[in-house]
Amino acid sequence: MGFLNLSGQNSFDKPHRRSQNLLDLPGPSLKTIYSFEPLYYDTIHRPGAEPVIISKYGENQLVSTVFNAVFSDKVKVYNPNYWGTVPHLLEKHSFEIFDTIEILNYLSAGWDTSLMIDNNGNIEEYPEYKEIPYDELSGIFFYESWWLDEKDFRMYKDIIAYLPIRDYISVDQGYENTEIRRRLLFMVIPERSLGILKSIKYKPSEFRLLWKDVSYNFSLYNKPYEQYLFREENNGSVTQSEYNEWLYHHFDFYRDFDADLFLEKIITGVLDGELNAYPAGSKGNPLEIKEIIKMLKDNPENEDLSKQDSEGYQESQAGSTLAEISVDDYPLGEINSLIFHEDWYIHPESLQIFKDVKGITLNRHITTYDKFTGKFQKETVSELFTVWF
Repeated sequence: MGFLNLSGQNSFDKPHRRSQNLLDLPGPSLKTIYSFEPLYYDTIHRPGAEPVIISKYGENQLVSTVFNAVFSDKVKVYNPNYWGTVPHLLEKHSFEIFDTIEILNYLSAGWDTSLMIDNNGNIEEYPEYKEIPYDELSGIFFYESWWLDEKDFRMYKDIIAYLPIRDYISVDQGYENTEIRRRLLFMVIPERSLGILKSIKYKPSEFRLLWKDVSYNFSLYNKPYEQYLFREENNGSVTQSEYNEWLYHHFDFYRDFDADLFLEKIITGVLDGELNAYPAGSKGNPLEIKEIIKMLKDNPENEDLSKQDSEGYQESQAGSTLAEISVDDYPLGEINSLIFHEDWYIHPESLQIFKDVKGITLNRHITTYDKFTGKFQKETVSELFTVWF
């Protein structure tokens, strides 16, 4: 990853008219986190305990563009303590406006009053301004839906809402209880922020290139995040189970997303010739179908080495690469992550973000265990192939 660079217009690829979503009719919805790359690391020393290491981030144009629009009151933003799924968010008719004072409070910034005690014990108050800690903004939390078009097999991501994330140090009753917390600062809902409830038709010339050729890894399964998102319980309106879901790391990001179906459609599209697959990360010549089938069927980490040495085994494997492969043969349980290759654009007036999905790389995760004890040995991750849209 790198820093985001906002530049002039650069061949914005306007979303095409779509036919039908191959993933499902209403469109799968999910929550994702994009993390910025740390610029450096800060160490908080604690007496009698291990130090706490916190990442610090540099300035980037995504953050500055969004925050400038928000603090200049060009765009309305909303309370980040939203607990529902993406479909629930789409069904809501109103959201609680979140003003700049509340945002500054979540950033531990703005004007405050400090106390000074002189040698005579007199207490004097004086105002103090704390700068916004932009170096603590670690990423963006997205609410989005995905679309794989039936007609052109092109993938689209529709950004419904997004929230900046702050990583900060929390000291509770002494440095021995110091911990890193993550907080969602405010929610941007681009169409609602302009007071418009129907879908906006954007002109390509209104978008500006935000980041070109960004590649990032995306896990296809729920897993706990090391640093939880700290949220308020909002006056008891949240059920205890929903509150625990956040507090104890159980992020149900993919409740409305079928990862197996997604992979099946991509792989089937490749095998049927609707999509071209290339050697991972390459834009050269596409792979032949027999090469792709061999990639999907081969699993060298789990093969018996004695079998691989036999001439008959090698002949059977060579023949199998030309055989038909069914959905049951796809190694879906091992394709646990993707690499997205995208260009990002932003609409400066509404803060609508458009991710132009250029391609995806499928990653195969293979876990090996000791054949005598059954204990975990290692997990290897290899890139299978890249599909360019």
